[in-house]
Amino acid sequence: MKKITLIIALLSIPSISLSFDRYFLSEIGSAYFTHLTLHELGHQALADSADAVNPQMHIGIGITPASVTYDSLPSDSRLSFAAAGYVMEQTTFDYALTAYRNDPTLFNRSLMIFSTLNFAVYSAYSLYIDPDNDMLDANTIRGEIGIDRNLLMGLIIGKSLTNWYRAVNPNCNIYPTIGVDITSVNLMINYRF
Repeated sequence: MKKITLIIALLSIPSISLSFDRYFLSEIGSAYFTHLTLHELGHQALADSADAVNPQMHIGIGITPASVTYDSLPSDSRLSFAAAGYVMEQTTFDYALTAYRNDPTLFNRSLMIFSTLNFAVYSAYSLYIDPDNDMLDANTIRGEIGIDRNLLMGLIIGKSLTNWYRAVNPNCNIYPTIGVDITSVNLMINYRF
């Protein structure tokens, strides 16, 4: 009963209840599925480049709403494959940030938020709720480089906070990013001149 009362109370606030229209839902939904698709396309592109056998992208299956599967992947590409989704999240965030500054639409803001939050939330889910599932990106990264999950989560939170800071501070010229090729992952610092 308390949950229903809270929902009714929140919906009675005019700014919240008026914002739940079709436009609101379509813009946020479009941003979410754009983000999700681009994340998985990062995995798919790396799998194709690394000569994975039978890589396939799936939307709407299992506990996660999307995934890329393969029959086999060269062992020296496992780390790159796992990080490729995060690279696409960063690319999507960078695009959404520029687009939002030029045209502050709900879609651009939502795409920026999903690209930042999913990085942290999906990683936390992987590392703390399903830590034995090596098909989840953060677990694969942890297993491949032998990093402690708390340290990895700290780096992920730091990266997410950096994205947030870049969103609120247009003068932020330095930020960390991830780069991949078929057999390696690089943590880099970007400086915008």
